[in-house]
Amino acid sequence: MQELNKLDKSSILFEKQMSSRLRGYINALISDNIDYVAADKEPDLEALNLLYMIKTITAPNEYTSYLKVISTSSKMEDYGTALFYLEELLKNGYTDTQTLYSIEHTALFRIMPEFNEVVEKYLKGARYDVIEQ
Repeated sequence: MQELNKLDKSSILFEKQMSSRLRGYINALISDNIDYVAADKEPDLEALNLLYMIKTITAPNEYTSYLKVISTSSKMEDYGTALFYLEELLKNGYTDTQTLYSIEHTALFRIMPEFNEVVEKYLKGARYDVIEQ
């Protein structure tokens, strides 16, 4: 992605166009694989989560992928990963607290002090108070 970002800044028109096409192809390929894995009766959550993680790299301003990683990681009880992607989501400028507190499979995650500390740090308005011990 760094190489594509370099090509985006190129003064050569064809390099810019190539970068745009490659970025589109990569995102389409990832989306197709997400659809393929998710269509299974019992989807492989780890594979699906990995695809969403890759999507956060290839399209960092598409917040849906971050939300999916947080949801899937919480479903698998991998709260460390969910917390990391929560912070990355907020670093990228996400501000919808209503959606943050309604992400599927995150009921236990949302009441954790770590979740609310990160929300408080970036949005200055966590729903649950962080109790210092």
